Amino acid sequence: MLQTVASGGLSASYINQLISESLSLQRRPIDLLDEERDKVEIQRAIYNDLNTSLSGLKGEVTKLISGDDSVMDQMNATSGSNSVLTATALSTATTGTYDIKVNTLAQAHQVRGEAQLYSDQALGFDGTFVLGNRATRSADWTPDAGGMVTGGATAELASGQTELKSGDYYVETQQLTSGVWQFRMVDSEGKGVSIADVDGEEGATSAWQTLADGASTYDTGRGLTIDFSIARAENLRPNAAMVSYSAQGATIDVDATHSLADIAEMINSATYAEGETVTATIIDRQLVLTSASTGIDHAINISTTDAPTGDVLSGLGLWDAGAWLHETQEARDANFTVNNISITRSRNTALDDVITGVTLNLADTTDTDEPVRLTVGYNNAAVTSQINKFVSSLNSATNYLSAKTAVTEQDDGTYTRGGLAGDALFGRLRLSLITDLLGAATGVSEGSPTALSQIGLSFDVDTLTLSLSDSTALSTALAENRAGVIELLDEVFSRIEERLSTFTGDDGLLQNSIEQIDSELEYLGDRKKTLETRLSEQEIVLTRKYSILLAQYANMQAEYNTLASLWTSTV
Repeated sequence: MLQTVASGGLSASYINQLISESLSLQRRPIDLLDEERDKVEIQRAIYNDLNTSLSGLKGEVTKLISGDDSVMDQMNATSGSNSVLTATALSTATTGTYDIKVNTLAQAHQVRGEAQLYSDQALGFDGTFVLGNRATRSADWTPDAGGMVTGGATAELASGQTELKSGDYYVETQQLTSGVWQFRMVDSEGKGVSIADVDGEEGATSAWQTLADGASTYDTGRGLTIDFSIARAENLRPNAAMVSYSAQGATIDVDATHSLADIAEMINSATYAEGETVTATIIDRQLVLTSASTGIDHAINISTTDAPTGDVLSGLGLWDAGAWLHETQEARDANFTVNNISITRSRNTALDDVITGVTLNLADTTDTDEPVRLTVGYNNAAVTSQINKFVSSLNSATNYLSAKTAVTEQDDGTYTRGGLAGDALFGRLRLSLITDLLGAATGVSEGSPTALSQIGLSFDVDTLTLSLSDSTALSTALAENRAGVIELLDEVFSRIEERLSTFTGDDGLLQNSIEQIDSELEYLGDRKKTLETRLSEQEIVLTRKYSILLAQYANMQAEYNTLASLWTSTV
């Protein structure tokens, strides 16, 4: 805008006012674009909120239809005494009862040394010992009878991998119907062992892997290689090739300058094989060693034959004459019975291989001869909870649709229209969802419920809302005819899921509408930028034009003032 002020009636402020008024008229199309953009953004927000609401509703519906994520297949494991044991159940579990008696809990091996004068001063001991097996790893092979697995050797660990624990392992082999040969490694109990993926895609896997044609050497990445010959034969444990593996322990080098705290730090920072980790603490100036894993197989291993031990172990009061001097806690397995079947495990928790589909967690021993009753059954509480979640989500979605499609008369006689008022598609959606719920199920078996009202759900005709008004009826129906309830829910909710799929998802109507609105908003934004550019250019033109006019007026005013002065002087 103009800054110079001319004398007389024509001034810069007046010229600026003229320019502003002119630009204000020309800005009207931009203001209209802003109004249009506001309307479109409101519409987008409505579509986005509705998409979120309906997608959430669809998710709740899906969980009530038979399938991988269905709550209808969820199982529940209830313990008669949570202080003794707890359990969880997968859908693969079988309904039933199990009497469990816990005789002993697994515990970790623990030993201690004798009290030293100080824990933070040099002890003056000098020597070496190895914790967690031998100073070097070793492998003793027994090839399979078919000559397919001929043996192997020890090897360095792959980056990020933990060494195999000491023990016996089998290399099982099989041929698929397609002719492809496979192999895997299992432990002495037949559990798959995680080893390097042949293709390098999974990092490590305990599953069957494809074996390359011909002879080959495979590196497990965990301290062991396997040699395969050109021969091919199927062998499973115990007939498969076996290797007795001894893991490499942690060598602890102690010199006269080390304190008790230094030795504990060396033990704690050392690298151990799986199941061989040892932790060191200091209690009342005594070195205490504890196995990081429970069970007899995880007792602390120490080797004094691989390196001269000097006076370290005897000085610490840990070991003498081939034995621990002070064993404060023996390594022990958990021993318990399930329906009078004796079972032993090295740990107390995450026992997922005892009862199919059930994971046990032992917490204490049973005090009496009476076992703890574990009941495995369908999780009806989860079904009730999920139906309530569906009801809440449904009512929220239909109420939102009602508000956005409504035309409401105000006290002054005017009308307020919802953002979707006049859109018949969304007006029908609300009624269609209600109709789907009230419709009878015709594809169910004889004797099965045919309406949601028969399993405790009811519909309020005044508020058009659904509720689980009789949870007892639902529980009874699930107990007496679970298969029938599943058939009913499958048919009713499949109808709703199909209807919602039209509106939701990446290809749904709502997402397509949102993308169209985004395109429109982009167009409006570009159009506004174009008009604003033109307006800025027009402002420059007007400013120049009026600047010239103002300058000319100033010159004329100056000439007038000069002439007036001359006229006055001659009079």
